[in-house]
Amino acid sequence: MTWQRVTALEWRRTGGPLLLVALALTGTVLFASRQRPFSTWSSWSSTVASALEVVSSHGIVLGPVVATAAAWVAGRERRRRMGDLLASTARPSWQRRLATSGAVTAALLAGWLAQTAAVVGGVYPSVSYWGGRWWATLLLLALGTVLCAAIGSAVGRWVPGRLAPPALGIALYVASAFPLYSGSRWAQMVPFAPLGVFDGQQLAAAVVPLAAAWAVCLVVLVGVVAIGGRRHWRVAAAVTAVALACGVALQVLPHHTADLRSQAGSVQYSWVVPDPGATALVCTDDAPVVCVQRVHASLLPEVTTVARQQLQVVGRYLPVDRAEELDWGVTPASGVLPLINLSGLGRPYRAGWDEQNAQQWADTNLSSLTNFFCPGMEQRFPAWAITVSDTAQRLLGQPAFAEDERGAALATRLEADPEQARAWMTAFVPASRSCDEAELERLAAW
Repeated sequence: MTWQRVTALEWRRTGGPLLLVALALTGTVLFASRQRPFSTWSSWSSTVASALEVVSSHGIVLGPVVATAAAWVAGRERRRRMGDLLASTARPSWQRRLATSGAVTAALLAGWLAQTAAVVGGVYPSVSYWGGRWWATLLLLALGTVLCAAIGSAVGRWVPGRLAPPALGIALYVASAFPLYSGSRWAQMVPFAPLGVFDGQQLAAAVVPLAAAWAVCLVVLVGVVAIGGRRHWRVAAAVTAVALACGVALQVLPHHTADLRSQAGSVQYSWVVPDPGATALVCTDDAPVVCVQRVHASLLPEVTTVARQQLQVVGRYLPVDRAEELDWGVTPASGVLPLINLSGLGRPYRAGWDEQNAQQWADTNLSSLTNFFCPGMEQRFPAWAITVSDTAQRLLGQPAFAEDERGAALATRLEADPEQARAWMTAFVPASRSCDEAELERLAAW
């Protein structure tokens, strides 16, 4: 019997089509549960990086599910007491186990790819950037799925009992969730844990081959345990050496090389670096100029309308003539109205932005000009801070910060004198950004 016929037979015997559909539906349901109307707050960025991050976040749930399914299939011979019968066949036992494990792994990987296609398809109507080494993210996530299937096959082969598969799923979830939620540096070594590649970021080039080799070595090692056969243990010894080398490199490289750390400096996501191509600005051709990052270029028409309205409001007090989308903490150039990052404003399977989220974004964008929080202010919040915040909010037509009477009086007086209002706001913005408390206190008594 040829390998093709054996594989097809095992595909049917292991319930391959059922496993494929079940895993695809599970991942799709997880994705749908995060969108309206099932979720009151739908945060969806129409970028490939964001879509794959959603898939990546599913791994902590789908990984244990894959392992559980593979363990149940691998324990079929033991449950049905077919060991002696199959041992009498002409084929070596490891070939039979390889065919079974290969079939169930193919089914589970196909199901994972189907739910991945369902999520990534959500960005297709509005995606504007296909860079950022997304293929590397997809590769590592797929290898994590294969590893979970291999772990399940090994446990099903060697651990008796009907409770072994669900116990494995629970154990894998706990083992991966603990380092992830505790922020441990070991979290990124779990092949099916979230990679943390968000909008405007990508996996570091030096990390990709190391992480891929690490995952492949783990798959081979666990596969040897699952399939058995003495001749394969020599291979396992060599692969172990490679895995140790890759593991050490992955732990050392990202933490001691500056360009392999993310902007946020997160230990957990130290495999991530900025993607300059994603954050390059795309601007309107007419004035006043409005610019957004390339990954959000599909939102430029909607953003332009809101940004130009805000330019008119802010332009009464500050010399701004263009608006640019900037990341948090980036100081805008002279004459630029900063637009806060547009991540999370998209809609799955549709172009344009989410109206509810967009309204909050627009309000927050103006508020970001006037909000400030100086070090140590959590223990104290002086009266002058309330006054200047209230005044700045009122001048920009935003809801008052705390209904401060002094702030209301000061705003009314400034609105009556445009020159004084411009002078006040021109002094307030740099003082609030630098937390110049002496200057802010002076402005409160203007």
